[in-house]
This record gives sequence, C-alpha cells and structure tokens, in this order.
Amino acid sequence: MAWGYEVHMPMTCFYELPDAGKEAIVFTQFVVREDAQLLYGFNNKQERTLFRELIKTNGVGPKLALAILSGMFGTTVCECR
Repeated sequence: MAWGYEVHMPMTCFYELPDAGKEAIVFTQFVVREDAQLLYGFNNKQERTLFRELIKTNGVGPKLALAILSGMFGTTVCECR
C-alpha cells in the first residue's frame, strides 16, 4: 500500500525538484480552510517563512502567495523588504 499527497508548490520550487523516483526534502505548510485542507511545499525554510509572512498580509491568501513566490526567487523578496 502506498500513500500520496497533493502538494502545491511555487513553480520556482517545482523546477528545482530532483527527477521522479529520487528523494527530495520538502518543507510543508498545512492550511485549513472551511472548505479544504491544503498542503503547500517549499524547497527550504526561507521560502516557507516568506509564504507564511505573505499569507499574514490582509488580502493575500495562499493562492496569491504561491503566485507571488512563483514569479520570483525567495532571495529577491528578502532584498526588497
């Protein structure tokens, strides 16, 4: 028996994943909403922290935070703060 999880990731993280079948470390954030329980994944703790900070912002939910992170590298966001 095998288990699988759907993990939403920024495209920048997705493209850095190793080939299928290879081991990967993914830092996750579990988000619970009224209508869904979603798992978000990141390649490092810094990206996950940025995601957490973004979703604290009024009007920014997980989908928008993911889109923002998909459009830039985490270090770019840190430099702009």
